Amino acid sequence: LFVHDLDGNILEVNFKTLDLFGFTKDDFLEKKITQLLLASSLDKFWSAHQKISENDSYSCEVECVKKTGEVFPAQLSSTLLKLGEDRLIQGVVKDITEEKLSERIQSVLFNIAEATSSSESLHELLEIIHQELGTLMDTTNFYVALFDKKTGLYSFPYCVDEKEEDETFTPQELKE
Repeated sequence: LFVHDLDGNILEVNFKTLDLFGFTKDDFLEKKITQLLLASSLDKFWSAHQKISENDSYSCEVECVKKTGEVFPAQLSSTLLKLGEDRLIQGVVKDITEEKLSERIQSVLFNIAEATSSSESLHELLEIIHQELGTLMDTTNFYVALFDKKTGLYSFPYCVDEKEEDETFTPQELKE
């Protein structure tokens, strides 16, 4: 939780928010709300912020910047507080990194599932899997291994290795 004026000057903050951003209270209170946002989120923030006089509240997804420079996605929800003549904004910032990762994983799984019915070959399917997993993690070196119980050998129908010139592998035993 934090409180700021209509110009974005932060007036109060709770300890959870300080922990999230990594600032001391004194450092945090010297900031404007816009200094905690990634530059690419400023238009979205100001657009939502301008509507507070109409709705008394707003919510938007933004990218915030911690003291360390680390960027994280956040849900910012704010409510207009009317205290006599004063107008202040109470904001709640929630780190939504886990939710965004979960959405990306679900999207990748959906795309892979779709590819299982639309791919014309195993190689095409494995290329799609490689590409999709590459949106979640480093797949510079990527292998798919199949194990044949009868022969005890592994084969590699798909492999990409930045250091290998020959990307064909003959079936081989797994070395312990």
